Amino acid sequence: MRTPILPVLTLLTLALVPAADPLRAEEYLVFYLGGQSNMDGYGFVNQLSDDYQSGVPAVRIFHGNTSPDKKPVDGRGVWATLEPGHGVGFKSDGKQNNLSKRFGVELSFAKLISESLPGKKIAIIKYSRGGTSIDQRAAGGSVHFCSRQTVVRKWYMEEIFGIYLSHVLAPNLL
Repeated sequence: MRTPILPVLTLLTLALVPAADPLRAEEYLVFYLGGQSNMDGYGFVNQLSDDYQSGVPAVRIFHGNTSPDKKPVDGRGVWATLEPGHGVGFKSDGKQNNLSKRFGVELSFAKLISESLPGKKIAIIKYSRGGTSIDQRAAGGSVHFCSRQTVVRKWYMEEIFGIYLSHVLAPNLL
């Protein structure tokens, strides 16, 4: 009786290759930056001081798309290293972020938080749009929809990518 060579080689290879470490989740402190025009960011990137031109490389950001009141919100964005351009005019197709020529509070906030919490992994989730209603009932539910999108993306990161988000905090609660 002949033994097929492929199954034998496969078993031999599996026996000789050490098992890879199981996926390990990384823990991040997550801050939610949400609001209207003051959160949008109207500063011009070309006027930033040198210490902000390169962004905050130690901080990750998910900046989701928003839309006007009573319009569907797609919430798409991409996790990326924080750099200038997350102000008014920012857009994402869900695969790539298109930075704008504007920046918001996320730069100074991220710099302060990362310097205050050395060794901690920091992530920011940002949804903002100026000129919208102050209350979700007046906005046709779009505020609630953005929050729901964020929860879905949080689950997706934990379940699919193994990134555990330990805290989701609003900065004004600190």
